[in-house]
Amino acid sequence: MQKVLWLASWYPSKIAPFDGDFVKRHAVAVARLVPVALLHVIKDAEGRYTKDVTIHESQENGLHEIIAYYKPLVTKSLLINKLISFIKFLALNKRIIRKHINENGLPDLVHVHVPMRAGIVGIWMKKIYKTPLMVSEHWCGYNHLNPDNFFKRSLIFRRSTKQILQSAELVTMVCEANRKELRSLFSLKKSSVITNVGDTDEFYYEAGEMAEFTFVHVSSLTYQKNIEGILQALASLGAKAVSWKLLVIGPYKQQQYELSRQLGLENFTVWLGEMPYRQVAFQVRKASSMIMFSRFENLPCTLVEALLCGLPVIASNVGGIPEIINESNGLLIESENIDQLNKAIRSMLTNYKNYDRREIAARAKERFSYEKVAQQFVKTYNTMCGCADVRMCE
Repeated sequence: MQKVLWLASWYPSKIAPFDGDFVKRHAVAVARLVPVALLHVIKDAEGRYTKDVTIHESQENGLHEIIAYYKPLVTKSLLINKLISFIKFLALNKRIIRKHINENGLPDLVHVHVPMRAGIVGIWMKKIYKTPLMVSEHWCGYNHLNPDNFFKRSLIFRRSTKQILQSAELVTMVCEANRKELRSLFSLKKSSVITNVGDTDEFYYEAGEMAEFTFVHVSSLTYQKNIEGILQALASLGAKAVSWKLLVIGPYKQQQYELSRQLGLENFTVWLGEMPYRQVAFQVRKASSMIMFSRFENLPCTLVEALLCGLPVIASNVGGIPEIINESNGLLIESENIDQLNKAIRSMLTNYKNYDRREIAARAKERFSYEKVAQQFVKTYNTMCGCADVRMCE
Protein backbone atom coordinates (compact mmCIF):
# COMPACT_ATOMS: atom_id res chain seq x y z
CA MET A 1 0.00 0.00 0.00
CA GLN A 2 1.33 3.43 -0.93
CA LYS A 3 1.46 5.58 2.18
CA VAL A 4 3.24 8.69 0.87
CA LEU A 5 1.68 10.71 -1.96
CA TRP A 6 3.88 13.15 -3.85
CA LEU A 7 2.32 15.97 -5.86
CA ALA A 8 4.91 17.43 -8.23
CA SER A 9 4.49 20.76 -9.99
CA TRP A 10 7.66 19.99 -11.94
CA TYR A 11 8.56 16.52 -13.15
CA PRO A 12 10.05 14.93 -16.29
CA SER A 13 7.42 14.17 -18.94
CA LYS A 14 7.10 13.74 -22.68
CA ILE A 15 6.48 17.46 -22.96
CA ALA A 16 9.44 18.52 -20.79
CA PRO A 17 11.86 15.57 -20.40
CA PHE A 18 14.28 17.43 -18.11
CA ASP A 19 11.81 19.57 -16.18
CA GLY A 20 12.17 18.81 -12.47
CA ASP A 21 14.62 15.95 -12.99
CA PHE A 22 15.95 16.72 -9.50
CA VAL A 23 12.49 15.91 -8.10
CA LYS A 24 12.61 12.52 -9.81
CA ARG A 25 16.03 11.83 -8.29
CA HIS A 26 14.59 12.52 -4.85
CA ALA A 27 11.61 10.28 -5.63
CA VAL A 28 13.80 7.40 -6.82
CA ALA A 29 15.95 7.74 -3.70
CA VAL A 30 13.04 7.79 -1.24
CA ALA A 31 11.21 4.94 -3.00
CA ARG A 32 14.11 2.65 -2.16
CA LEU A 33 13.09 2.95 1.49
CA VAL A 34 9.40 3.92 1.43
CA PRO A 35 6.79 3.21 -1.27
CA VAL A 36 6.01 6.48 -3.07
CA ALA A 37 3.08 7.34 -5.32
CA LEU A 38 3.79 10.42 -7.41
CA LEU A 39 1.27 12.45 -9.40
CA HIS A 40 2.22 15.03 -12.01
CA VAL A 41 -0.46 16.72 -14.11
CA ILE A 42 0.77 18.74 -17.09
CA LYS A 43 -0.94 20.75 -19.81
CA ASP A 44 -0.48 19.56 -23.38
CA ALA A 45 -1.31 22.88 -25.02
CA GLU A 46 -0.56 21.71 -28.56
CA GLY A 47 -2.32 18.37 -28.19
CA ARG A 48 0.77 16.37 -29.11
CA TYR A 49 0.02 13.53 -26.70
CA THR A 50 -3.69 13.86 -26.00
CA LYS A 51 -6.82 15.41 -27.46
CA ASP A 52 -8.45 15.49 -24.02
CA VAL A 53 -6.84 13.53 -21.16
CA THR A 54 -4.22 10.79 -21.25
CA ILE A 55 -2.82 9.15 -18.14
CA HIS A 56 0.38 7.11 -18.05
CA GLU A 57 1.19 4.95 -15.03
CA SER A 58 4.34 3.03 -14.24
CA GLN A 59 5.71 1.26 -11.19
CA GLU A 60 9.31 0.33 -10.52
CA ASN A 61 11.39 -0.14 -7.37
CA GLY A 62 8.75 1.27 -5.05
CA LEU A 63 7.97 4.34 -7.18
CA HIS A 64 4.47 4.52 -8.64
CA GLU A 65 4.41 7.32 -11.23
CA ILE A 66 1.18 8.81 -12.52
CA ILE A 67 1.77 11.33 -15.32
CA ALA A 68 -1.43 12.91 -16.64
CA TYR A 69 -1.62 15.05 -19.79
CA TYR A 70 -4.59 17.29 -20.52
CA LYS A 71 -5.54 19.56 -23.40
CA PRO A 72 -7.72 22.49 -22.34
CA LEU A 73 -10.40 24.13 -24.42
CA VAL A 74 -9.05 27.21 -26.21
CA THR A 75 -11.05 30.41 -26.71
CA LYS A 76 -10.14 33.85 -28.05
CA SER A 77 -9.65 35.18 -24.52
CA LEU A 78 -6.28 34.55 -22.85
CA LEU A 79 -7.77 35.11 -19.40
CA ILE A 80 -10.61 32.64 -20.00
CA ASN A 81 -8.11 30.13 -21.39
CA LYS A 82 -6.07 30.29 -18.20
CA LEU A 83 -9.18 29.83 -16.09
CA ILE A 84 -10.39 26.85 -18.15
CA SER A 85 -6.95 25.25 -17.99
CA PHE A 86 -6.73 25.65 -14.22
CA ILE A 87 -10.22 24.21 -13.68
CA LYS A 88 -9.32 21.17 -15.79
CA PHE A 89 -5.99 20.81 -13.99
CA LEU A 90 -7.69 20.86 -10.60
CA ALA A 91 -10.51 18.51 -11.62
CA LEU A 92 -8.07 16.00 -13.13
CA ASN A 93 -5.91 15.99 -10.01
CA LYS A 94 -8.94 15.38 -7.79
CA ARG A 95 -10.24 12.59 -10.04
CA ILE A 96 -6.94 10.74 -10.05
CA ILE A 97 -6.41 11.20 -6.30
CA ARG A 98 -9.89 9.87 -5.46
CA LYS A 99 -9.24 6.82 -7.63
CA HIS A 100 -5.86 6.31 -6.01
CA ILE A 101 -7.37 6.51 -2.51
CA ASN A 102 -10.14 4.07 -3.42
CA GLU A 103 -7.56 1.55 -4.65
CA ASN A 104 -4.74 2.10 -2.15
CA GLY A 105 -6.20 3.78 0.90
CA LEU A 106 -5.60 7.23 2.32
CA PRO A 107 -1.95 8.34 2.28
CA ASP A 108 -0.34 9.10 5.62
CA LEU A 109 0.97 12.39 4.30
CA VAL A 110 1.10 14.50 1.16
CA HIS A 111 4.45 15.80 -0.06
CA VAL A 112 4.28 18.67 -2.57
CA HIS A 113 7.29 19.54 -4.70
CA VAL A 114 7.29 23.21 -5.81
CA PRO A 115 4.25 25.06 -4.41
CA MET A 116 2.59 26.28 -7.61
CA ARG A 117 0.37 24.66 -8.76
CA ALA A 118 0.45 21.24 -7.09
CA GLY A 119 0.34 22.88 -3.67
CA ILE A 120 -3.23 24.01 -4.30
CA VAL A 121 -4.17 20.34 -4.60
CA GLY A 122 -2.18 19.65 -1.43
CA ILE A 123 -4.24 22.22 0.49
CA TRP A 124 -7.43 20.62 -0.85
CA MET A 125 -6.27 17.20 0.41
CA LYS A 126 -5.38 18.64 3.80
CA LYS A 127 -8.84 20.19 4.08
CA ILE A 128 -10.87 17.22 2.80
CA TYR A 129 -8.82 14.24 4.03
CA LYS A 130 -6.96 15.85 6.96
CA THR A 131 -3.62 14.59 5.60
CA PRO A 132 -0.47 16.30 6.88
CA LEU A 133 1.08 18.56 4.26
CA MET A 134 4.81 18.85 3.54
CA VAL A 135 6.21 21.14 0.84
CA SER A 136 9.66 21.07 -0.78
CA GLU A 137 10.56 24.28 -2.58
CA HIS A 138 13.15 23.86 -5.36
CA TRP A 139 12.62 27.16 -7.19
CA CYS A 140 15.32 29.83 -7.09
CA GLY A 141 12.80 32.54 -7.97
CA TYR A 142 13.03 34.37 -4.65
CA ASN A 143 16.26 36.00 -5.81
CA HIS A 144 15.80 39.45 -7.38
CA LEU A 145 18.53 38.62 -9.94
CA ASN A 146 16.21 36.05 -11.49
CA PRO A 147 14.42 37.85 -14.36
CA ASP A 148 11.33 35.75 -13.69
CA ASN A 149 11.34 36.19 -9.93
CA PHE A 150 8.58 35.83 -7.36
CA PHE A 151 8.21 39.57 -6.92
CA LYS A 152 7.36 40.09 -10.60
CA ARG A 153 4.71 37.38 -10.67
CA SER A 154 0.99 38.10 -10.49
CA LEU A 155 -0.77 38.87 -7.23
CA ILE A 156 -2.66 35.56 -7.50
CA PHE A 157 0.60 33.63 -7.87
CA ARG A 158 2.20 35.39 -4.90
CA ARG A 159 -0.80 34.99 -2.63
CA SER A 160 -1.29 31.33 -3.58
CA THR A 161 2.39 30.55 -2.99
CA LYS A 162 2.23 32.23 0.40
CA GLN A 163 -0.91 30.29 1.36
CA ILE A 164 0.62 26.96 0.31
CA LEU A 165 3.89 27.49 2.16
CA GLN A 166 2.20 28.76 5.32
CA SER A 167 -0.33 25.90 5.31
CA ALA A 168 2.38 23.24 5.33
CA GLU A 169 3.40 21.56 8.58
CA LEU A 170 6.93 21.54 7.20
CA VAL A 171 8.72 23.25 4.30
CA THR A 172 12.06 21.86 3.12
CA MET A 173 14.67 23.46 0.91
CA VAL A 174 17.85 22.09 -0.68
CA CYS A 175 20.16 24.67 0.90
CA GLU A 176 20.36 27.00 3.88
CA ALA A 177 20.50 30.08 1.63
CA ASN A 178 17.07 29.31 0.19
CA ARG A 179 15.75 28.53 3.67
CA LYS A 180 16.78 31.98 4.89
CA GLU A 181 15.12 33.61 1.87
CA LEU A 182 11.81 31.85 2.49
CA ARG A 183 11.82 32.42 6.23
CA SER A 184 12.33 36.14 5.62
CA LEU A 185 9.31 36.26 3.31
CA PHE A 186 6.80 33.87 4.89
CA SER A 187 5.65 32.80 8.34
CA LEU A 188 6.58 29.12 8.02
CA LYS A 189 5.44 26.73 10.73
CA LYS A 190 8.65 24.72 10.46
CA SER A 191 11.48 24.46 7.94
CA SER A 192 14.52 22.30 7.32
CA VAL A 193 17.20 21.60 4.70
CA ILE A 194 17.37 18.35 2.75
CA THR A 195 19.95 18.59 -0.01
CA ASN A 196 19.80 17.50 -3.60
CA VAL A 197 20.90 13.97 -4.32
CA GLY A 198 23.27 12.24 -6.73
CA ASP A 199 23.09 8.76 -8.23
CA THR A 200 26.27 7.05 -7.04
CA ASP A 201 25.62 4.17 -9.43
CA GLU A 202 26.35 6.58 -12.28
CA PHE A 203 28.42 9.37 -10.71
CA TYR A 204 31.49 8.02 -8.90
CA TYR A 205 35.25 8.38 -8.82
CA GLU A 206 36.95 6.56 -11.65
CA ALA A 207 40.73 6.53 -11.95
CA GLY A 208 42.06 7.78 -15.25
CA GLU A 209 41.10 10.85 -17.22
CA MET A 210 41.06 12.21 -20.75
CA ALA A 211 44.44 12.84 -22.37
CA GLU A 212 44.09 16.62 -22.08
CA PHE A 213 42.83 18.68 -19.15
CA THR A 214 39.06 18.78 -19.53
CA PHE A 215 36.74 21.35 -18.01
CA VAL A 216 33.07 20.39 -18.14
CA HIS A 217 29.92 22.49 -17.82
CA VAL A 218 26.51 20.81 -17.54
CA SER A 219 23.36 22.93 -17.36
CA SER A 220 20.28 24.28 -19.12
CA LEU A 221 22.57 27.01 -20.57
CA THR A 222 20.08 29.74 -19.68
CA TYR A 223 20.79 33.32 -18.55
CA GLN A 224 21.11 31.97 -14.99
CA LYS A 225 24.07 29.72 -15.92
CA ASN A 226 26.07 32.42 -17.77
CA ILE A 227 27.93 30.21 -20.26
CA GLU A 228 28.87 33.41 -22.08
CA GLY A 229 30.92 34.51 -19.07
CA ILE A 230 32.73 31.17 -19.01
CA LEU A 231 33.65 31.53 -22.67
CA GLN A 232 34.92 35.09 -22.12
CA ALA A 233 37.09 33.96 -19.21
CA LEU A 234 38.55 31.14 -21.27
CA ALA A 235 39.21 33.33 -24.32
CA SER A 236 42.37 34.89 -22.90
CA LEU A 237 43.70 31.51 -21.79
CA GLY A 238 44.65 30.33 -25.25
CA ALA A 239 47.14 27.53 -25.81
CA LYS A 240 48.95 26.78 -22.56
CA ALA A 241 51.71 24.37 -21.62
CA VAL A 242 48.85 22.21 -20.38
CA SER A 243 46.55 21.15 -23.23
CA TRP A 244 42.91 21.80 -22.31
CA LYS A 245 39.36 21.80 -23.63
CA LEU A 246 35.83 22.63 -22.45
CA LEU A 247 32.92 20.20 -22.79
CA VAL A 248 29.52 21.91 -22.81
CA ILE A 249 26.54 19.63 -22.11
CA GLY A 250 23.07 21.09 -22.50
CA PRO A 251 20.65 22.64 -25.02
CA TYR A 252 22.96 25.32 -26.40
CA LYS A 253 21.80 28.14 -28.64
CA GLN A 254 23.38 28.99 -31.97
CA GLN A 255 24.51 32.40 -30.70
CA GLN A 256 26.40 30.71 -27.85
CA TYR A 257 28.18 28.48 -30.32
CA GLU A 258 28.95 31.48 -32.53
CA LEU A 259 30.33 33.39 -29.54
CA SER A 260 32.84 30.62 -28.89
CA ARG A 261 33.99 30.90 -32.51
CA GLN A 262 34.24 34.69 -32.33
CA LEU A 263 36.40 34.35 -29.21
CA GLY A 264 38.73 31.93 -30.98
CA LEU A 265 37.66 28.92 -28.93
CA GLU A 266 36.52 26.65 -31.77
CA ASN A 267 39.50 24.31 -31.17
CA PHE A 268 39.01 24.31 -27.41
CA THR A 269 35.22 23.94 -26.99
CA VAL A 270 33.16 20.82 -27.66
CA TRP A 271 29.38 21.34 -27.77
CA LEU A 272 27.72 18.02 -26.91
CA GLY A 273 24.12 19.23 -26.63
CA GLU A 274 21.55 17.38 -24.55
CA MET A 275 22.51 13.84 -23.60
CA PRO A 276 20.95 10.89 -21.75
CA TYR A 277 21.73 10.81 -18.03
CA ARG A 278 24.12 7.87 -18.31
CA GLN A 279 26.15 9.55 -21.06
CA VAL A 280 26.38 12.75 -19.01
CA ALA A 281 27.76 10.69 -16.13
CA PHE A 282 30.38 9.11 -18.39
CA GLN A 283 31.59 12.53 -19.59
CA VAL A 284 31.73 13.96 -16.05
CA ARG A 285 33.63 10.96 -14.68
CA LYS A 286 36.30 11.39 -17.37
CA ALA A 287 36.62 15.18 -16.96
CA SER A 288 39.16 17.02 -14.80
CA SER A 289 37.16 19.91 -13.34
CA MET A 290 33.70 21.49 -13.52
CA ILE A 291 33.00 25.19 -14.08
CA MET A 292 29.71 26.69 -12.89
CA PHE A 293 29.52 30.49 -13.29
CA SER A 294 25.87 30.99 -12.26
CA ARG A 295 24.36 34.38 -11.56
CA PHE A 296 22.03 32.86 -8.94
CA GLU A 297 21.38 29.34 -7.66
CA ASN A 298 19.96 27.09 -5.00
CA LEU A 299 22.07 23.91 -4.96
CA PRO A 300 22.81 22.61 -8.49
CA CYS A 301 22.56 18.86 -8.94
CA THR A 302 25.35 19.06 -11.49
CA LEU A 303 27.79 20.29 -8.82
CA VAL A 304 26.75 17.45 -6.52
CA GLU A 305 27.35 14.98 -9.34
CA ALA A 306 30.74 16.50 -10.15
CA LEU A 307 31.81 16.11 -6.53
CA LEU A 308 30.62 12.50 -6.50
CA CYS A 309 33.02 11.93 -9.41
CA GLY A 310 35.79 13.61 -7.44
CA LEU A 311 36.02 16.66 -9.68
CA PRO A 312 37.34 19.87 -8.09
CA VAL A 313 34.91 22.65 -8.95
CA ILE A 314 35.17 26.31 -9.93
CA ALA A 315 31.86 27.96 -9.01
CA SER A 316 30.16 31.26 -8.21
CA ASN A 317 29.73 32.17 -4.57
CA VAL A 318 25.92 32.31 -4.81
CA GLY A 319 22.97 30.49 -3.24
CA GLY A 320 23.83 27.19 -1.62
CA ILE A 321 27.09 26.69 -3.53
CA PRO A 322 29.38 27.92 -0.70
CA GLU A 323 27.64 25.39 1.56
CA ILE A 324 29.27 22.55 -0.39
CA ILE A 325 32.36 24.05 -2.08
CA ASN A 326 35.50 24.88 -0.07
CA GLU A 327 39.26 24.89 -0.50
CA SER A 328 39.42 21.08 -0.31
CA ASN A 329 37.18 20.54 -3.34
CA GLY A 330 37.30 23.70 -5.42
CA LEU A 331 37.44 27.45 -5.84
CA LEU A 332 34.74 30.03 -5.16
CA ILE A 333 34.53 33.25 -7.18
CA GLU A 334 32.17 36.20 -7.37
CA SER A 335 29.45 35.85 -9.97
CA GLU A 336 29.98 37.76 -13.23
CA ASN A 337 33.59 38.57 -12.29
CA ILE A 338 35.36 37.47 -15.47
CA ASP A 339 38.83 38.30 -14.13
CA GLN A 340 38.30 36.16 -11.02
CA LEU A 341 37.06 33.28 -13.13
CA ASN A 342 40.07 33.55 -15.44
CA LYS A 343 42.45 33.49 -12.45
CA ALA A 344 40.59 30.53 -10.94
CA ILE A 345 40.86 28.61 -14.21
CA ARG A 346 44.61 29.29 -14.37
CA SER A 347 44.96 28.25 -10.72
CA MET A 348 43.08 25.03 -11.39
CA LEU A 349 45.36 24.16 -14.28
CA THR A 350 48.44 24.86 -12.16
CA ASN A 351 47.36 23.33 -8.83
CA TYR A 352 45.07 20.54 -9.98
CA LYS A 353 47.30 17.78 -8.61
CA ASN A 354 46.87 19.18 -5.10
CA TYR A 355 43.24 18.03 -5.05
CA ASP A 356 42.54 14.52 -3.79
CA ARG A 357 39.85 13.34 -6.19
CA ARG A 358 39.26 10.09 -4.35
CA GLU A 359 38.71 11.98 -1.08
CA ILE A 360 36.40 14.55 -2.76
CA ALA A 361 34.23 11.71 -4.07
CA ALA A 362 34.16 9.88 -0.74
CA ARG A 363 33.04 12.96 1.20
CA ALA A 364 30.37 13.75 -1.38
CA LYS A 365 29.02 10.21 -1.21
CA GLU A 366 28.68 10.49 2.57
CA ARG A 367 26.46 13.54 2.12
CA PHE A 368 24.62 13.26 -1.20
CA SER A 369 24.03 9.57 -1.91
CA TYR A 370 20.52 8.26 -2.48
CA GLU A 371 20.69 6.38 0.81
CA LYS A 372 21.78 9.35 2.92
CA VAL A 373 19.25 11.80 1.51
CA ALA A 374 16.41 9.26 1.49
CA GLN A 375 17.04 8.57 5.17
CA GLN A 376 16.54 12.26 5.90
CA PHE A 377 13.19 12.26 4.11
CA VAL A 378 12.01 9.08 5.84
CA LYS A 379 13.05 10.42 9.24
CA THR A 380 11.03 13.54 8.49
CA TYR A 381 8.01 11.47 7.40
CA ASN A 382 8.19 9.40 10.58
CA THR A 383 8.29 12.53 12.71
CA MET A 384 5.27 13.99 10.91
CA CYS A 385 3.35 10.73 11.29
CA GLY A 386 4.44 10.31 14.89
CA CYS A 387 5.54 6.72 14.53
CA ALA A 388 8.68 4.62 14.14
CA ASP A 389 7.89 3.48 10.58
CA VAL A 390 5.94 5.64 8.17
CA ARG A 391 4.58 2.52 6.43
CA MET A 392 2.96 1.40 9.69
CA CYS A 393 1.10 4.65 10.40
CA GLU A 394 -2.57 4.13 11.23
